[in-house]
Amino acid sequence: MKKTYLFPNKSKVYGGIALGISVILFLLCLISEDVMNLEFKMPAIYNDLATMKLFNSANQVDRCWFVMAETSIFRTIVPSLFLIGAMLVAFSKEKIEDELTCRIREQSLVWAIKIGFVLLLFAYLFCYGVSFLFVRRFVVDLFLVLFFCKFRFEMYSLKKEASNEE
Repeated sequence: MKKTYLFPNKSKVYGGIALGISVILFLLCLISEDVMNLEFKMPAIYNDLATMKLFNSANQVDRCWFVMAETSIFRTIVPSLFLIGAMLVAFSKEKIEDELTCRIREQSLVWAIKIGFVLLLFAYLFCYGVSFLFVRRFVVDLFLVLFFCKFRFEMYSLKKEASNEE
């Protein structure tokens, strides 16, 4: 038997909880600007924004390494929880993990990569400046969502087809 790269099946529960919390926080950030602007200090390896805030004088330094940076919950916690949750949900074993399930998972992964690269190509061709960075970051999140949706749809179709044959 080949080694598996998947998380245990019970990881789906933890991933679902992380996804749920990230969606709730995201909605709270959209509803209330106070939540979106709630800032706290986080350790940063490199922070250009800290450079602009801390050294706004004639002695301006062009780098700011290993600092405590002020950041919002919207830019830090929400995306981190979403990525962790999506990864746990998308890459957890099924209750019955067989060769067909592995094949469907592989095909869904390739499909998601193709769609993600098309979207990334679109971003390179038609998005510029800061909006390009936003779209590029969005494609990373979308990749996991695409993979999960395609895999779930294929598994649902397979189960539906099997139940119709009976």
